[in-house]
Amino acid sequence: APWASVPNQLRSDMSGLVRDVGVVLAGRARAERNLELARWAANRALVAAPDDELLLGERLRTEYAAGHLDEVDRIVTRLHRTARALGIDLLPETVDLLQEVVEGRLRARRA
Repeated sequence: APWASVPNQLRSDMSGLVRDVGVVLAGRARAERNLELARWAANRALVAAPDDELLLGERLRTEYAAGHLDEVDRIVTRLHRTARALGIDLLPETVDLLQEVVEGRLRARRA
């Protein structure tokens, strides 16, 4: 029956909305150098949308800005593992972000 799918669709819509708010708030907080708020926003939204690529990208940007390189490595691994498990390619902006983070780390190691 068509009504049987409504709760799942509503759940999906709510999860997407929470994800979108988390991405926007994390990005704005990071732009204002409020890394604690950026981390909190992305983490809270990840509860509703676990392993979401956009939210993990925000976490990656935040931890990179904070200089938490162990956490950066963990998030990079999580992104790759999730994409592999789902059989999907990462978004082009995620690939660019990963390259930026890896290049930045390589430059920091050479200095």
